[in-house]
Amino acid sequence: MPSALRSIRGIPLLILILLRAGGAGGGLVINEVLYDPPGPDSGGEFVELFNSGPGAVRLRDVKLEFANGADGPSWHTRWTCGTDAELAAGAFLLIGDRGWEGPPAADAVCSLGLQNGPDALRLVRGAEVLDLLGYGGELEPSLREGNAHPGAESGCSLARRPDGGDTGDNLADWRSRTPTPGAANFAELSAAVAAMECEPPSLPSAGGRTTLNIRIANDGLSELPAGVVRLVERGCGIDLAEGWLDALAPEAACWIRLEWRPASPGRFALGLRLPADGARQPPVLDLGYYQVGPSALHISEVMAAPVSGACEWVELANAGPGGIDLGECALEEQDGASTALPGLRLGEGDRLLLVQDEDRHRRWLRELEDAGAPGIEQLLAVDALEPDGSWPSLNNAPPPSREFADRLCLRDSGGVVIDHLTLGGSGSPVPVGRSLERESWAPLGDPAANWGPCTAEAGGTPGLVNSRTALIGAGETLELRPNPFRPQGDGGALRVLFRIGGGEKAWDVAVYDLWGRRVRDLGGDDLGPGARSVAWDGADDSGIRCGTGAYIVLLRRYDAAGRLTQREKALAVLGPPTEP
Repeated sequence: MPSALRSIRGIPLLILILLRAGGAGGGLVINEVLYDPPGPDSGGEFVELFNSGPGAVRLRDVKLEFANGADGPSWHTRWTCGTDAELAAGAFLLIGDRGWEGPPAADAVCSLGLQNGPDALRLVRGAEVLDLLGYGGELEPSLREGNAHPGAESGCSLARRPDGGDTGDNLADWRSRTPTPGAANFAELSAAVAAMECEPPSLPSAGGRTTLNIRIANDGLSELPAGVVRLVERGCGIDLAEGWLDALAPEAACWIRLEWRPASPGRFALGLRLPADGARQPPVLDLGYYQVGPSALHISEVMAAPVSGACEWVELANAGPGGIDLGECALEEQDGASTALPGLRLGEGDRLLLVQDEDRHRRWLRELEDAGAPGIEQLLAVDALEPDGSWPSLNNAPPPSREFADRLCLRDSGGVVIDHLTLGGSGSPVPVGRSLERESWAPLGDPAANWGPCTAEAGGTPGLVNSRTALIGAGETLELRPNPFRPQGDGGALRVLFRIGGGEKAWDVAVYDLWGRRVRDLGGDDLGPGARSVAWDGADDSGIRCGTGAYIVLLRRYDAAGRLTQREKALAVLGPPTEP
């Protein structure tokens, strides 16, 4: 007998091979399973079969069976092929759950009723088991091949790698991945972004530098070649920055670092172009969007370290134009806590005050009112919302893992970070009992100097114009507005405006008569750089109105060590009182 026709137990080997490739199960396997789809399972589950053999496979009487791991080897038929259909070599057959709408269209529909594990699926024809998958936890040997797979993440499918690959061990053969019903599970050349960290998470103005740390995972079947990677703007293909990728083996991952200085503001759709591999087009990975420059919806003020008995709060504002729907927007704290914004529309120029605890917030304001702090009636009139769900409690001191205390990010409905505030960074401790205020919607000069402690006596201006914003027009030198002034007339009081510079820490202001006698102490603070405003109502320290005439306003500036660095004087003219 020729060697090609040698028999096994009387069956010629060649005929046995033909039976395996055709009439028997051949290379028919379960290739992909989605048992925990996003949202309701009904209509979303699927099982994909694949013919990995060299020839077509007849499907008549092939059954798909399910077993609940908690019940032991008790199999229940989910689908049976009752036709003489054949599945071509290298082809897929998609079985969708009842109510399946695709895409793609299913080749067969049945009530799958899969569970999240520990469970098992198998293909059988008669008494022959063609394939077996055990997943989701510990299973007895009859419900698995080799080691059971621990299962897929919610929304992900279990998929063979490569398609049709079968070593006889579920753990080795299957991966959790994004579902690909009716299509190949893994491409020959493919990569994914496993993680990305941007520092800072958004840029308040163009010209600043952002660092992107990107973790690349090779989920293709071939090695990713070494070479230059390019940060590009998706849609137009403009190169923004470049870096280097070392050769990356299949199922390996690595970090790459890119630095980018955007020259203009905008919302950038970012992509990462990988190195070319001969004639094959390098894939461009979607990195999402990055915000450069101020966003209409922005963080305006944050109380991160309230006094005892008070609570944290965050003020958001809409710079316009037009209103903004806040549904699906969120505040996210650095360590992962997220708070959904209320489903309301914020008009142009409006502010939204979110408080950790409304009762505590109101109690804090009433205590300030009892202590005689000015302007509290306005603060009490502001509506304070206590959002549903968890509050992103803020740290006030840096943990060992980072150089700043905390960070609050504002994400829009698309999940893009459109604004952020870093707390307690660069040697600037979080002020206790004072909010951090944004001075300008668009940073003036150094973006870091756009934030500073509230200068209002109450320690915060929740729901009102920020004390620092009101001073945007203040110059480096002392300025008086209006001058001359009448305390009961237009303007109400004399505003003393100035700005504390980068090398300065503290200040104080006083009013003197022309003979050098101090008539009024207007106070001071040691809150560091930023704009300031104090008011003089025309009265002396005892509350008696000063006479009409000229007065000297003296500003003294101090450095961090308390040393006097500069004196500035300006002449104020107090007019006659306005008749009632």
